[in-house]
Amino acid sequence: MREKERSSNFELLRIISMVLIILSHYVAHGGLLMQGISLNQSIAQLLKLGGKLGVTCFVLVSGYFLVDSKFKVKNIVKLNIQIIYYAAISLVVLYLVQGSVGVMQIVKSLFAPIYGIYWYPTAYLGLYLCFPVLNLVVNAAKDKLKNIVICMFFTLSVINFVIPQSNFLYSNIAWFVFLYFVGAYFKKNQDTYFDQKAGWLFLLNILIMWSSSMILVLAGSRYHIKSLAEKAYYFSNMNSPFMFAAGLSMFLIFKNMKCGQSKGINAVAASTFAVYLCHDNDFVREIIWSKILHTQDYFHSSLWILMAHMMFSVVVFFAAAFVLEIPRRWITRKILNHKLITEKSAEIDQWYRFDGAAV
Repeated sequence: MREKERSSNFELLRIISMVLIILSHYVAHGGLLMQGISLNQSIAQLLKLGGKLGVTCFVLVSGYFLVDSKFKVKNIVKLNIQIIYYAAISLVVLYLVQGSVGVMQIVKSLFAPIYGIYWYPTAYLGLYLCFPVLNLVVNAAKDKLKNIVICMFFTLSVINFVIPQSNFLYSNIAWFVFLYFVGAYFKKNQDTYFDQKAGWLFLLNILIMWSSSMILVLAGSRYHIKSLAEKAYYFSNMNSPFMFAAGLSMFLIFKNMKCGQSKGINAVAASTFAVYLCHDNDFVREIIWSKILHTQDYFHSSLWILMAHMMFSVVVFFAAAFVLEIPRRWITRKILNHKLITEKSAEIDQWYRFDGAAV
């Protein structure tokens, strides 16, 4: 969730992270990755990294700010309203295109967080519910937090990378908890070792992930070995050491950036979560990329035309989210300001803070 006061460097990071996520979805869901080897394909392999990179940065930022925050049940209500609102809009789009909507699609949209039709918001919701407990751990183990982070890194990342298909103790929520602790660590500690090397670490890890995917794709195509092509993203999985290092480096670059407060940046950043919700719903994902944006028409265009269409798509999603957020915010305010919601929220907040424990 977004804090009311936040330096624009982090808001700029949120915007860029969302742009990277959109471009990743463009090449993945839009179908460009499935095309033959070409210059456009090589660019697609690079842009594919943006999705997990953006998510990593979002969770690190959450850990950085939530570690000094208090739980508010109204944020849970707000998050659910926003998710259901965009799920409902997706149903309208689905009906306008297909002429019908299934009963289960309606049910899953009404209970979107439970059914997980948006994987990231569902995982983030779980993280938010856990963060008061995570803060207790952070505050109780201040001197050992670095050791906890290192142990979790080896358990969730290194072991699973070294031993293919192991998934030892890994889940989205477990990885988010790890990233939360990392963000909290850099908020609580002035560790400048990685700060000084963030730029080089970012470029190095991006190069490793991009080159490995290209080598595996090219080898699989050249020698007709399907299994090689299928492993093209092994080095860039969500919990890959290289993806984590790249995401952390990007986070540190923006953490140390001095850009003051910008109303324009903050205004755009306020809609980033809505941008995700309005373009990556399971039910309309194919419709958006193939029937609305017609990405398939640009697969074999010149690189400049392809990039122009990609940026056009980014602008469309940000513009749509900006407009759709106006009634959503009005609806949310009406609900959150209701007397019953206000009273019950205060009661739950007090209970969930563990009788006044510092979180």
